Formats: sequence, structure tokens, C-alpha cells
Amino acid sequence: MKKAINLLMLLLLYVVAASAQKYDVKCLRGDSVAVYDVVETIRSEDTYYSKGEKIVFYLHDGDQVEGVEKFYDKGVIDTGGSIGYAVIQKDGKKYCTLSENLVFSKDNPEGVEDKVLTKSDELAHTIQGRIFNSIIPYIIIALLFLSVMVLNILAMRSKKIRSIAVMAIPACIMVGTLLEIWAYSVLGTNCFW
Repeated sequence: MKKAINLLMLLLLYVVAASAQKYDVKCLRGDSVAVYDVVETIRSEDTYYSKGEKIVFYLHDGDQVEGVEKFYDKGVIDTGGSIGYAVIQKDGKKYCTLSENLVFSKDNPEGVEDKVLTKSDELAHTIQGRIFNSIIPYIIIALLFLSVMVLNILAMRSKKIRSIAVMAIPACIMVGTLLEIWAYSVLGTNCFW
């Protein structure tokens, strides 16, 4: 009897672990994300994926998909890094989409672990990630740069402003630098600058 209960518990744990992982679509930019064909290559019992060229359909905010695996594919612009894609299953077929546009669904049973999203994908959906994926930091950097230029011009014309500019110009540069360091710590290599 005890062996049967242990076997049943192991079987239950296996079923929970083998359950399909559900992901909700939460687009970082816009209200939809492109879904591509996925090319599946099997070499010596290992499966490798790569992104197809054709956009098959679009997923919209709030859609739910099943996640299979994550892979990295070289981007269109060769930056030395790779772009992370999630292999998803929809209507029994496999496709791929950018993994940064997925969040681990709360509909998953307890005990199911996320095997598709990375820390960087999860950070992109925090408040900091949303801010740095928007145009706000670029506006702040542009305003700081403009302030430095204006202060330089005014400091050349007036001795009163020169004493203010001596403190304000390095402060503007430091704020811009700290903003860039903060953005890099949140977005990593996905950071624009």
C-alpha cells in the first residue's frame, strides 16, 4: 500500500512537472507581436530551433500560449549578441516569437517552473523596464544635453552664470551617466545606448 501511494505521488509530481507552461502575451512596444515559423532541426537526439523568415500571425496583449523552449538567434543587425525567442505551441503547431513579450501566466498549476523566460525578460516588465523601453530616458538625455549647451553659451557671456555653470554642467553630465548605468543594469545589452 505504501509503495502504491509513493508511486502515485511520483506520478502526480511528474504530471505537474510535465504540464505545459502557459504564458500571457504582454507586448513591450505596441499592442501585438509577430509570430514566425520555427525551423526544427534534430541532431543526435538534440533538437535545435531557428526562426523562420515568414510572419505567420500576430499575438495580441492578453492572448495565452503554451511555451516549449527558448533559443537564441542572430539578429538582423549583427551586434555580436543574440535575440531570445520562445518556441510556443498554438493549435498543436510550433511557432516562435520574441520571448521579451511573454510573461509567466498565473494560470499555471503550482509547481510548474518557468523554463522559457530569462531574468532580462522578466525585468523588461517591471516599472523600470517599461520606463527604459519607452522614449522617456531619451527625452531626459536630450534635455540634459541641451542644458549643458545652453549653460556653456550663457557662461561665456556672463560671469554670474559662469559660477552656476561650473557646478551645473558636471551635474547634468553625471545625471546622464547615472541614467545610462541604471538603464544598462535593467536592460543589459538590450539598452539602446
